[in-house]
Amino acid sequence: MDLAYAKSYPLDRRFTVEFALDGSAFEARWSPFAPKGRKARSLLPAYRRARHDFLSSLDVNVTVIEL
Repeated sequence: MDLAYAKSYPLDRRFTVEFALDGSAFEARWSPFAPKGRKARSLLPAYRRARHDFLSSLDVNVTVIEL
């Protein structure tokens, strides 16, 4: 798949998230894997900052709804 735009963000020493936008599809790809439980909660502030940076760089109006 050819991506229109993608950017990676290190969240801590181990985890990285890459946000990708291809047309209207938005993805968050984790490396080495998507964390769970306590680790996921500890990375949430860094994840939100990275997501905000990525979406802000698109120069479009975006609404984020977290469930």
